[in-house]
Parts: sequence; structure tokens; C-alpha cells
Amino acid sequence: MLAIREDRARGANQLAGDALAVLGAAALASRGRDPAVMVAQAHCLAGRLMTLRPSMAAIGNWSLLWWQEISARPEAAALLVTEFEERRRAIAAALTDSAFEALGTARSVLTLSYSSSVENILARTGGLERVVIGEARPRLEGRHLAEALHGRVPRVELITDAQLVHFAAQVDHVLLGADSICADFTAVNKVGSLAAALGAEAAGVPCLIATDSHKLDP
Repeated sequence: MLAIREDRARGANQLAGDALAVLGAAALASRGRDPAVMVAQAHCLAGRLMTLRPSMAAIGNWSLLWWQEISARPEAAALLVTEFEERRRAIAAALTDSAFEALGTARSVLTLSYSSSVENILARTGGLERVVIGEARPRLEGRHLAEALHGRVPRVELITDAQLVHFAAQVDHVLLGADSICADFTAVNKVGSLAAALGAEAAGVPCLIATDSHKLDP
């Protein structure tokens, strides 16, 4: 849990996967014991995980969903671990497919920081020639994305956050990740996201948010 709380390099979906790994391991270690004990343990762990990173709704939402399902089927812990992994992969694939359709024939995209969803989309978008990435100070997560896309996209450029507005006018799309989506559908994301979105709006460039319903903050 400490690793999830302190991790500033990876995105919300990856950390939600770590949270599910904690919950799954605890449930598997409790097999053969009183199901009520397993459910109580899941409730305790889920409650703690939900408070680790309040700005990342996916961690809490997936943890809550695990507790609900293990409470209903405590005897199926191993099966639930597999089902949750398959569910997460299906959601990621659906998000990528939707992004392909939204990006259309885009040749250039601006983004910032690091998002596993954005990485998957950009690495698999055919015809993409150029990706511009805001470095996301102070932790420079954008460099991680640049390294991940190196060799997978013909041209990768790393820029300072102060340049986001300027470069937003020079691409076909702005594509951002999201830590959470609020009830009014505003997106919570890294510093610099607003500048990129405003730059895109001023230039008439479409701005897309790559996210799924598990990031909705109730």
C-alpha cells in the first residue's frame, strides 16, 4: 500500500491494478478460512485503498467493486482475480478502439505527463507521425512517456509545460489522460492540462480526454 501511496510515476489505471493485486493476494491467502473473515478483510483493505490517493477515483472504484463481488462470492476468489483482469483488459481495449475512431486520420498529437491509456492509444494509432509531450514538472513524468513511445512513433518531441499553449496550435489533436472525472464531467489531471486544453480551444484544435467510467468520482 505504501508503494501505491508514494508512486508518482505511473497513472491511475496502473495503480488501480496494483490495488486489485493487493486485494486478490489477500483473498487467495485466506482461502479455506471462514468466508466472513475473508469478506471482513476485503472490506478493511478496500477502505484503506480508497483513501490512499483521493484524486485517483479508479483506485477506490475498483477496490469497492472487488469488495462487493468478493462479499457475494467469497468461495470464488481465484476466479474473481481472473475475471477482474479480463475486465480491465476489455475496458482498455474498448477505450483504445474509441480513441482510434475519435482521432481519425490525425498525424500529430499533443499530450503531457504519463498515462498508460494515452501510451496504449498513441503506440497503436496507425498513421501517427508526431507526438509532442509536455514534460510535467516537477517530477517530469512526460519523459517516461517519451521513452515509452521512442521507436514506436516516428517523431517524439518533449517540451516544457510553458510551451503547451504554443504547441497545442501546431497539432491535429490534443489527447489527455485523467486521474478522475468529477460529477459535472470536469477532468482532474496533471498541472498543465488546463493550459493545453485552453490552447487547443483557442486554436480550434479538438481536445480529447482518454478515460473510462471507473474514473468517475461519485
